[in-house]
Order: sequence, then structure tokens, then C-alpha cells
Amino acid sequence: MKLYLIVLLCLFFNYAFSQNSGSLSGTVVDQDNKPLEKATVSILMQQDSAVLSYSLSNGKGEFNFVKLPANKKLILYISHINSNNHHQDIVLAVEEKKQLDTIKLGGKLLDEVVISVAPPVRMNKDTLEYNTDFFKTRPNANAEELLKQLPGLQINMDGTIYYQGKEVSQVKVNGKDFFASDLRIATRNLDASLIKTVQVYRDKGESKKIVEDEEKLPITINLKFKKDFLRASFGKLYGSAGTRDRYEAGGLFNTFRDTLQVSFIGFGNNINRESFDYNELNQHGGLGRSENYGFNDFGGRNYNGKANDIAAGFNLNNDWGKKSKLNIMYMLKYKKEEGQNTGNQTALFDNVEQFNENEYNTYNNSLSHNVNSLFRYRMDTTAYFEFIPKISINNNDGHSDSWMRTYTKENSLNYSINNNKTERSNFNYDHGFYIEKLLHKNHIISLRNNINIRNDKEEENGNQWTQIFQNPVPSSSLFENKRKNEKSNSTNTFLGYNNKSIEKLNFDFYISFNTIEQGPQESIYYDRDSTGIVHGEQFENSYRFKSEEYISGIKFFWKPVKKLFVNFGTAYAIKDNHFNLLKINERKSTSNGYWLPNINIRFHDFDVSWSKDLESPATYRTQVVTDTLNPLITRLPSFFTKIFFGKMLDSPLINTHKNTRSVFISI
Repeated sequence: MKLYLIVLLCLFFNYAFSQNSGSLSGTVVDQDNKPLEKATVSILMQQDSAVLSYSLSNGKGEFNFVKLPANKKLILYISHINSNNHHQDIVLAVEEKKQLDTIKLGGKLLDEVVISVAPPVRMNKDTLEYNTDFFKTRPNANAEELLKQLPGLQINMDGTIYYQGKEVSQVKVNGKDFFASDLRIATRNLDASLIKTVQVYRDKGESKKIVEDEEKLPITINLKFKKDFLRASFGKLYGSAGTRDRYEAGGLFNTFRDTLQVSFIGFGNNINRESFDYNELNQHGGLGRSENYGFNDFGGRNYNGKANDIAAGFNLNNDWGKKSKLNIMYMLKYKKEEGQNTGNQTALFDNVEQFNENEYNTYNNSLSHNVNSLFRYRMDTTAYFEFIPKISINNNDGHSDSWMRTYTKENSLNYSINNNKTERSNFNYDHGFYIEKLLHKNHIISLRNNINIRNDKEEENGNQWTQIFQNPVPSSSLFENKRKNEKSNSTNTFLGYNNKSIEKLNFDFYISFNTIEQGPQESIYYDRDSTGIVHGEQFENSYRFKSEEYISGIKFFWKPVKKLFVNFGTAYAIKDNHFNLLKINERKSTSNGYWLPNINIRFHDFDVSWSKDLESPATYRTQVVTDTLNPLITRLPSFFTKIFFGKMLDSPLINTHKNTRSVFISI
């Protein structure tokens, strides 16, 4: 019965409201009597100037409002960025469908200075702006309550915000990235009374290049404050302890004032649990604002046994003025790790079962420093550059012991005991540099440079005692000292020119130069059966590989109709490869040229692509010499080197898709 009453009441109020409302429509033109598109048309209550609704005029300059309150004094307010504002009083009769005469907005003169109150809602180029003076909220209301009053925005119970059916991805404050990427941190903690203007726009970023489909751009809300008054601190602290010396603890403290924002983070645990989820730090710790991927891990999740993870660091973001942005992240990590693996296998060789049992124990200590940073500077409205350097330094020392036994049902085959001590160090430097300049509204040039420099050093001392029962000499011992130094570097330099002088067809012309250089250099000394230490030069797996790539190409971007995008082009690449087997004094090189056409067609959610590309050979862990130092293992040269130095000497050291056609279709 109650349900029926509720339904009847809803129907009654809906009927009563519809019987006491009217509609309003009209057309807006400019001073030349041409339809004015994207003029902002707002309906206000004359009593308190509160905004009831707003709309944008279409391509014909038309607007239409329905279900406006009847017998109420309303204000029609029309604004456009290139015209003077227009407002008039409106009173609608019950069920009246009022059609206004054509409304003509006068143009603004260049030397005209007009001081007036900003309209309640207006389009400023591609940005929708709300003047908060026209939207009433209760005292001490937060920003979320203000946003709920703005027509066109939808605020859900969980705090997510939607505009034109698409979720808002970011909230900025005074045009700067807010400290936390979680929208709720901003909307539920900032005071609505301090906000002067709310802006909604699709974020194109710094680049002036044409965006193929603007509807796919992320939507951003910018809160412009009446004065620079923004400071707060918040954080998180946790800890626990248990039996067997198990513990976990961590803390996150954030503080920001205007555009200077700092996070401090520290944690430790020995229960293989991640201390902070990356998404949590991305939302609450400023990692999202840094525009970096942050650090590699946040403790725990060790797959090689138990470990004690301890780390501390900070994340600093600072914007000064309207031109510069700086981010610096630093993390110091310490890990003490212990692991044990035991196993057994059974194999069948010519109807003979062979069994293997083994145990492997490891103990490692590591200390690492990681620094990620970003600097962006906007020289003027037509040019900007950014520099993103990263440095990591890692030191690791550890030791291991193991044993292995192989046998059949009838005989014992071999038995070995090993213990090793290893010291490793690694230095890695990356940077990305990008600069873009708008020469003319239709001409853009850009330069990108990426560099990676890596240096790995490793020294291993191993002792092995082996018993091979079927040998004339059943047992032997081996001491091995191996030093390995691997230096690698890669560069990528890209110069591009973008032309967008044709409305639906623009193109990129580019040239690039890429290099890769890598390969280990080893020194091995060994002592077999206590006969004295000798230089095992014949076992040293040392080589250098270098690849150089020169590419020039052109790519066209065509949008013949709405929702249809066609990208096509071609490039010509010259690929030079150089391989140097240092220990056997072998040097080989290849040089080849390739055409690399490509095409991509997208229509709504239908996507078809076809392309050819080049890849450098993967030389990681390549073996160039035969290694028989260990009596239980023989390492043979890689198949790759056999091809390169054998009959197929003239074949390029690349993996191309030249003879394949790949088509990707998604519906």
C-alpha cells in the first residue's frame, strides 16, 4: 500500500510541475547576422540570481529550454567570447512555449574597455567557465557541494564526476596539478567559498599539434581561487608486530602550500607484503602529479624467499610562476634476503629412468639509490621544453651454497657441492629531452633526444667439488674467479616537422638517428684440482655489438568525415650492424636499406592496421665461445653467432616484418 502511495505522489508532483512550467527557445546571431555557435545561454532566477539551467547554441545559433518555472521572474543571459553580453527579463505563462525574436549580439571593439560582472556560465574558447557568484552553497561547504550545483556536471555518491557522459580524470587548482590525483582529496577538502571560477575543458597538454579525436582527450576541472590561499597536511601511519620477529611498519606524510608540495614516505617489513600500493601513492602521495612512473617497488612481494625490506624517500613537486614545473623523487632502499629451493626431477633416456635431487640456498644484501626528476619550462605561448633525467645506483653482495645428486636405479652418476660469493654493482642513467616550437599557426617543429647509459660490474668466486662415478678420475675440484664488466648505451634523436595548413589533412616529416652498443667483457681465472691458478682466456665470453639506424619518413593524418581517421605513410631506414668477438679477433658488419610503409584506418571502434618495422637482434646472454670449464655443464656458441659467422654471413642482423602482414581488427 505504501509503495502505491509513493508512486501516486510522484506522479502527482510530476504532473503538477509540468502543468506549472513553460518552454523558451530562440536564435542568436552576430553583428553580421550570421548564426553564433557556442554562445552560452543561461537562465537565472531574478530573485537571487541563482542559475537554473544553461545551454550552448548549436551551429544554427539556436537554443531551447523546457520545463522552466511559470509565473516566475527569470533572467535570460547570453554571452560569447567575441561579442557583448545580452540579458533580458522573462516571465513565462503556464504551458507557454515562447519563441523569442532573433537576438543579435554586438561585436567587441579592439579599443573598447568594459568593466562588468562575468556571466554565470560562458564558453571561453574550448573551456566552459562557471562564475561561482551565481551558485549558492551553505556556509563551510566543500568544493564537491559547489560542483553539484553546476548544471552539466554529474557528481556520483562515490565522488566521481562526469561531464557530457565522460568521467573527469583530473582536478587542478589555479591551473596547476593538484597534489593528489584522487579527485575526492580536492573536492571534499577545499573550501567552496574560496573558489572564484570553475573551468571544465578537454586537456590537450602542452603540444600544439592537432589532436585526431578530441572526444578521447581527458576531461579536467580547474578550480580558480579568489586568492592564493591553499595549504594543508595529511598522512597515514601504521605498524604491527608478531611472533618469530615478524613486523611491518610504514608512514606517509604529505604537506603542500600553494604550489610547493612534498611527500615523505618510509616503510619496513619482513613478511613479503607490499607496504604501499602504487595506486595509493599515485593518488595520495603526489606520484601522479610528478608525471613519472615513480619507483620500481615499495617493499615486499619477494619471490625468492623471505626478506627484510626497509626504504625511505621523498617526492617534491613545485610550480613557480606560469612557466616552470619541477619534480624530484628520491628513494633509498635496503633489502636483506634469504631463500631456499629444493627439487627433484625424473627424466627418461632410452627407457632408463634418471633421477635428480638438489638444494639451493641464497643470502643477499642490497642497497640502492633511485632519483627520478622532471623539469618543464614554457618559454612563451608557442614553445616549451622538458627534461626528464633518472639515475639509479645499486650494490649487491651475497653468497650461496648448493648440492646436486644425479643417479639411476642401478648406478650413481654424479654428485656436486658448490659455494659461491658474488659482488655486483650497477649504475644506470636515463634522460628524455623534448622541445617544441610553433613557427606559425600551421607549422610546428620538434626535437626529441633519449639516452640510456648502463654500467654493470660483477665479481664471482666459486668453489665446486664434483664426483663423476663413471669417470676414470671420479672426483675433481674447481676454483673459479670470474669478473664481468658490461657497458651499454643507446641513443635516440628525432627531429620532426608538422604541417596542419590543410583542415582535414596534415602530415609529419621526420628524421631520426638511433644507436645501440652493448656486450660483456669477461676475465676468468681458475684452479682445477689444486694444480695452480691459470688464465682461462679460451672460456671468456667477451664481445661487443653496435647497431646504427638512420630513418627518414613522412606520415599523413586524414579525417575525411567525422569518426573516420586514416593514418598512412612510409619511411626509409638504413641499418648498420657491427659485431666484434674480442677473444677470437673476429669482426663482421652488415649494412642494408628498407622501406617501411604503414597504414591505420579507424572508424568508431573498428580498427585495421598494417605495417613493417625493424628490430635489432637480441644479444642478451649470447654465447660466442665453447665453455667446458664446469665438468657437469658444456656451453655451446649461440645459434645466432653461427649464422652470423657461417654461411648466412650477408643476412642482416635484424628481425623485420618485411615478409609478413599483420592485421589487427577490433570490433
